[in-house]
Amino acid sequence: MLSSDYCKTISKLRIERTLYEFSSEPFFGLFDAAMNGMIPHRFHVISSEPGSGKSKGIQKYLREYLDGGRGGVDTGIIIFLTRLDEIKSYIKGARLLRDDYAVLISGDRRGILKEYGGSSNPNEAPILFTTAQRFEARCGSSFEDSTDLFYRSKPRALRIWDEEFTPAKPSTITLDRIKELPALLRGSFNDLVLEVEKLEASMNAAVAGDEIVIPIAMVPDAVRAMADTGLGPKDSRRKTLGALIELAGKPTRVMVPRGSSRSIIGEVSRFPLDLAPLFILDASARVSGAYEIMERDGLPVTRYPAVGLSYRPATFHHLLTGAGKMTMKNKGKRKVVLHEAAEIINRDKDRWLIIYSRNDGIDLEKELKDLCFDPSRLEFVYWGNHRASNDYRDCKKVIVLGLMRYPEDGYEGKRLSYRANPKMRGVDIDNIRVGEIRSTMLQAITRSNIRNHDAGSCGACEVFLVDSCKDLRDHIKAAFPEAGYNELPPSVVKLGGRQQDILDHVASLPAIDLRRGIARKAIYDALGIERGNFGKLVRCPKFQKAAAELGVAVERSKFVLL
Repeated sequence: MLSSDYCKTISKLRIERTLYEFSSEPFFGLFDAAMNGMIPHRFHVISSEPGSGKSKGIQKYLREYLDGGRGGVDTGIIIFLTRLDEIKSYIKGARLLRDDYAVLISGDRRGILKEYGGSSNPNEAPILFTTAQRFEARCGSSFEDSTDLFYRSKPRALRIWDEEFTPAKPSTITLDRIKELPALLRGSFNDLVLEVEKLEASMNAAVAGDEIVIPIAMVPDAVRAMADTGLGPKDSRRKTLGALIELAGKPTRVMVPRGSSRSIIGEVSRFPLDLAPLFILDASARVSGAYEIMERDGLPVTRYPAVGLSYRPATFHHLLTGAGKMTMKNKGKRKVVLHEAAEIINRDKDRWLIIYSRNDGIDLEKELKDLCFDPSRLEFVYWGNHRASNDYRDCKKVIVLGLMRYPEDGYEGKRLSYRANPKMRGVDIDNIRVGEIRSTMLQAITRSNIRNHDAGSCGACEVFLVDSCKDLRDHIKAAFPEAGYNELPPSVVKLGGRQQDILDHVASLPAIDLRRGIARKAIYDALGIERGNFGKLVRCPKFQKAAAELGVAVERSKFVLL
């Protein structure tokens, strides 16, 4: 049940936005209550807009705690972080001395002390930093069993999780990985080979969404195989055997993603409920929908009202055309999109942030830079590395080349990580898909000047989104309340004179010749254009865009069909 006093506090914060310097400050009283064992054992979700100072507020609390203004005797604080580089920010922001804190992460202990400093005895350090990944790998059935996280031999009283919290861990095994095992195991583990081949056959015969249970009987042989085959810890076959052991006896679901290997996915572990009381500071909580699912299906969650922020100073321009990962693999389509982006960027001399999907073998950054004037002013962030960076907060112009989308097993993995009821799977997958579009947009775009808040409003910014999503207006309205929105028509290239003559001539050439490539010389000789002038005409970005729309690339010495 939400404290009525805190409802009043947060409502007041919404009206008098300058009341607190940092968005996590209104919750200091709840942190104090946790220190004194006076708070319900629940998962307390605090939604703070990116750039609102949630981490800086926690740093302020840590300093006050160490100065004696907060907490009781032998209480202790633990902070779970998702990125290692955030540890140093906390240490610096809270002005921590060596004996004030310890860092407990995977790796060589001496190297960790050299890198981050702090106490060599975590049990005596009042503040402990660790990572979500380490806790996930090592937690048992009870938080009280995690003695390495204790302060003075007791569980730490104040527990803070910075960024998204997922109470369960899914695991995925692809069919390609399973096919690697028989050659390794045959001869020494023939019974296990038979079970693996049965699993392979079941996966091949299944349709998307079918359930498969990995037999527990294969576990003893799989354990012995991991020990006896001499596989290193990074070997994919060892990881597959480990995943089979984790998933054995549990229901898994078959995934058939487009363009990649079939897979099975299932839940392998859950965090202990006595991790509560836990404060979760998640900048995406307002839009992701994750905590609503957790609360619906029985996790003791308390969601606090989000502090209001107006995004009125931001304007979003939507170019309704595909620019996602699959589209950008196509060279012709990619060139058209990049020419559209370059045309927008070349209108001014501002610094730009470009958000895009990475594709193996494609250097999108170089391709776009080659089309832009003064490419030194371009900054790039790819999906998957779009969180928790303040390096671009002075960029007032953003281009998003395709929204972030997961393959089907990615959404299923999210659903499993929320401990969702399988009976609600269809509804949940749809809601997760929407929530992920909104939360990833919010996290990525707020790397820009938008995160520079002033008097309850975001910083001014123009955002250009290139994507085929027809519901984007609704997503923007949900993620960025009060922001401006308009749709942009694709730019129409109008060529004249000799440029149009060149394009018409190229369009008249046989496709079979264009596939091999037509030398530039053959074209300018046929049209009677002087070589130097021809080079100027075809280097023009407008001409290159028109050629790309025709499906032709203008290369150094030839024209070639894309």
